[in-house]
Amino acid sequence: MIKEGFPLDKKLHSILREILSTQDVMDVSVKVNLSFSTVRDLYYRTGSVTQANKKAAFELIEAALIKIPLGIESAKEMHNSLMKIKNNCTNLIQ
Repeated sequence: MIKEGFPLDKKLHSILREILSTQDVMDVSVKVNLSFSTVRDLYYRTGSVTQANKKAAFELIEAALIKIPLGIESAKEMHNSLMKIKNNCTNLIQ
């Protein structure tokens, strides 16, 4: 949840940490024209949401939403590659 005067919700923080990289946080800071340290503080919950940085909080969510489908597709490709390798290894073992 995003509420002015409070850090990002712990669940939201956990999700963002799982999906976004430091580069993503930097990209959000450029997009919303705020310092990296301001957006980083939101990301790590060391700063509270304010009227001035609220857009950055929403953009962090937006960045995560954009990356999720890419991660799913990448995971499928990795799974297929690993299955091929496993099958080749199985043939070698037998």
